[in-house]
Amino acid sequence: MKAIRCPFCDANELVPVSGRTMKCEYCGSVFVLESDEIPCDVLKADFDSKSFRDRNMKYLSEYPTAPADIFDSEFEDVEIKLRPFKSVHYDPNLVYRRETLNPDSNAFVPYYTMRYIYEGKGYYLGAYGIGLTKSYGVPPDVTEKISKSVLRRIGNDRIGILALILGTLSLVFSFSLTSVFLGIVALALLAAGGIITYLFYRKYKAENLKELVKNSAERKKKYAEMFGKEQ
Repeated sequence: MKAIRCPFCDANELVPVSGRTMKCEYCGSVFVLESDEIPCDVLKADFDSKSFRDRNMKYLSEYPTAPADIFDSEFEDVEIKLRPFKSVHYDPNLVYRRETLNPDSNAFVPYYTMRYIYEGKGYYLGAYGIGLTKSYGVPPDVTEKISKSVLRRIGNDRIGILALILGTLSLVFSFSLTSVFLGIVALALLAAGGIITYLFYRKYKAENLKELVKNSAERKKKYAEMFGKEQ
């Protein structure tokens, strides 16, 4: 297949505007294809902008580490762009559409994007408008925020760490001083420090998991309240 390139910058990042008119997304130039150049096929989207927005909300509601207040984000309007079919990553849902294309044409696929702002930071979700392709994009991660909250609530492992440090120092001195008593004290401190540290991190992990489950339940509840009637 002959590739169409921009006559101004030689880039191949082109999308059809109308008829044989093309626009270069790299330099912004608009030009008309010559009569001997290869025509373009544009695949019709299988769903509209509203459906894309709805599926994104469901995607966010099911994302395991998305924050519970993700739907308080500032969501912008859905944008539609065209991407060359050859640049589409392999997806079994797209294979059947390949057979409808003219093998001598440059084919383009509709691609939906939606930007949203969460706590002052921008995020994107995108999906090809054909087949059953999933949304692409990683939402904000709430795990770090939950971890800090748990540590503030249960404190930190200062006692266990202190016991381990004192036990290590005592063990070193017991060898240098050949003191059996100091050696016993060192082993006791190391054992106590190890047990305390183990119990602390066991509680820490349990509390983290508990908060993640709670966060997920709150997120799904909010999704149902805001979008359940629309589905």
